[in-house]
Amino acid sequence: MSQHTRIKNRFRFVSLFLLFALLLSGIYYLRRDRGDRDLNIIKLTPQRGTLLDEVYGRGHVSSAVNVDITSPLDGDSTIVQILPEGVHVEKDEPIARLDTEKLENRINMYQYWLDENPGEVEQHKNDLEKYEFDLEDYLMGTVKTKCMEIENDIVKKKEALRQSLINVKMSDQLLALGYTTKAQVDIDQVACQKNENDLKESLLEKEIFLKYTSEKEITDIISNMEATKTAMDESADWTGTIEKSLKKLLEQYDSAVIKAPNPGRIVYANQVLRPGRNENEMIREGATVKKGQLLFRIPDPSSMQIQALLTEENVFRTKPGMKASFVFDVQKNYSFDGEVIKVNQYPELDRHSPVKKYIVQIKINDTARILKAGIDLRTGFSADVRIVVNEEKDRLMIPVHAVVSSGDKDFCLFFNRGKWDYREILLGTISDRMAVVLEGLSEKDVIVAGAVKYKEKISLPAPGDPSRFKEKKEILKKERAEKELLEKDRAKNHENQKPEPEKVHPGAPVKNPNEPNVQKNNKAQDEIKIIKEQYKKYAPLRKYFHLTTVEFCRKLDRNSDNKIGTDEIKKEMPELFPLIKDWDRNQNGTLEYTDLAIGLYKARNICKKADSLSLSQNENHEIKGGDNE
Repeated sequence: MSQHTRIKNRFRFVSLFLLFALLLSGIYYLRRDRGDRDLNIIKLTPQRGTLLDEVYGRGHVSSAVNVDITSPLDGDSTIVQILPEGVHVEKDEPIARLDTEKLENRINMYQYWLDENPGEVEQHKNDLEKYEFDLEDYLMGTVKTKCMEIENDIVKKKEALRQSLINVKMSDQLLALGYTTKAQVDIDQVACQKNENDLKESLLEKEIFLKYTSEKEITDIISNMEATKTAMDESADWTGTIEKSLKKLLEQYDSAVIKAPNPGRIVYANQVLRPGRNENEMIREGATVKKGQLLFRIPDPSSMQIQALLTEENVFRTKPGMKASFVFDVQKNYSFDGEVIKVNQYPELDRHSPVKKYIVQIKINDTARILKAGIDLRTGFSADVRIVVNEEKDRLMIPVHAVVSSGDKDFCLFFNRGKWDYREILLGTISDRMAVVLEGLSEKDVIVAGAVKYKEKISLPAPGDPSRFKEKKEILKKERAEKELLEKDRAKNHENQKPEPEKVHPGAPVKNPNEPNVQKNNKAQDEIKIIKEQYKKYAPLRKYFHLTTVEFCRKLDRNSDNKIGTDEIKKEMPELFPLIKDWDRNQNGTLEYTDLAIGLYKARNICKKADSLSLSQNENHEIKGGDNE
C-alpha cells in the first residue's frame, strides 16, 4: 500500500470519527431540549431597565376652568324648563326657568304691607316734633308764667306780713301807753299770723310746683318723646327691611330665568363621581333645587383634566407632579400621557360604600394626540387611569412570577441538563408585575419562569433557616418600615385633622352659643357694658341731681336769656362741659332749656340703672364715678 493511500484512509477515519461525535452531541442536546419541552418549562433572563410602580383608578374628564351657574332663588324652587345637556348656547341665552309662585306670593305680601302703612314713620316724626314743641312751650311758657305768678304772690304776702308785724308792734306800744285795747292787739296778732300762714302756703306751692308738678309734666313729655322716638326708629327699621327685602325679591324674580353668562356647551352638575345619588337630586326638568346649588357648568375646552378616584391605600402614595397615563372608554386603542396636579386630602362622601375614595386631578398633556386620534374631548368621558408613584431607573428586574419564597427568603429556580437548582436572591422594590433584584443574579443568568409551579421539584431551605442576606434585609426592612410609618402618619393626620376645640376654664360648663339663654346673657352683658360707658360720662353730674329740672336750668342761665353758652357752663357747672356736644341737639354751640331737660332726664336714668345693677349683681359690676346724691 502506497503512502498516498494510507493518508487518504486516515483522513476518512478522522472524518467518520468527527461525524459520529457530532451526531452523539446532537442527540444529547435534542434529548435535553425535549426534556425541557416535555416539562413545559419557560426560561428567561433578568433585564435591566426602569421599574414603574403604578396605582390604578377610574376617572372622568372635567374642565379646570368652568363657569358655574347656581340657583339664584332663596329656599327650594323647581326647574320648570331646561335645555338639553350638551347644547351649545350663546351669551345671555336662556338655559332654564325656575318656578316663581312662592316668590310672587312674598312680593305681593310685602307690597301690600307697604301700601297699607305708607306714612307710619312720618306720623311718628310729627308726634315727636309735637312733643318737643310741648316741652319747649312748657319750659319757656307755662313754667315761667306759673313761677312768676307764684313769686309775685309771695312778694305781696311778704309785704302784707311785714305790715302786719309793724301793726302788732305799734299796737303793743299803744297798749302800753293806754291808747288801745287788748282786743285790738289780739286782732292785729291774728292778722299777722294769717299773713305768715299765707306766705308759707305760697312758698309751699312754689316748692310743690317746682319739685313735683313741673317735674312730673316734664318727665311725662320726655317719656312720650323717648317712646315715640323708639317707635319711629322701629318703624323706620321695619319699613327699610321690608323695602330691602322687596327689592331683593324683585331682583330674584328677574333672575328666575337663568341665562348663560358665556358662550359654550351646557353640562349638568350631576356629580358623577358620587355614586348612589337619588334621582330626585339629579338636574332635570321638575327637579327641586336649593339656593346656591350648582346647576350647570360651561367648561373651557382648552383646560380639560381628568378627575380620578383612588382608594385610601393608594392616594397617600400619590403626589402632585407624578406621571400618569389614561385610556378613554370611547377609544381603548390609544393611551395618553398626563400629570398629577392635585390630590384631595379628604375623601368623597358616599353613604353607599364603606370604602373611602379620594379625588386626584390629572392634567391632560396629549391634547394634540387626542384630537389626532379623532376623539371629540368632552366633560364626562370615562377613563382608566394609571399613576406612576415610584420610578427606579437602571435596575436589574425579573417578573414576580419568577420568584419563589420560603419564609422570609426569596429564590429563583434553575433547570439545566435535566437538573434543578436554586439560588437565594435579595429583592428591592416590588411592583404588581416586576421585582428589582439587588443581589444574587446577573443579566447572563437563565432562570425558570412561573417558579411557584415547580416548587415541589426541588428542596428549598426551611423557612427557619438563616438567610445569607440577613444583615442587608434588616437594613431594607428598617427603611421600608420607616417609609410605611411616614405614609400611615400622613394618612392618619389628614383623616383626624379637625378644628381645635375652644379652650375653656377647667370645670366650666360648655354651652352652645346658639341656645336662647346664651344669646340672652350675651345681650345682657352688652347692655351692661353700654351702661358702664355712659355712666362714666354722667356720674360727675350726680351732685346736681337734687335740683329740679327748672332749678337746674336756672342755675346755668344766669343772664336769663333762655340760652346757656359755654362760658356759663364753665363757670357754673364745669362737669357739664364735656357733654355739650352730646346734649346740643341743634349743634349750634349753645344749650336750650329743652336740651338741658332731655339731657338731665337721660343722665338720671343711666345713674339709676347703674345703681340697680350694682345691687342686683352683688357689686360684680360696680361702677365708679361721681358722688352719690
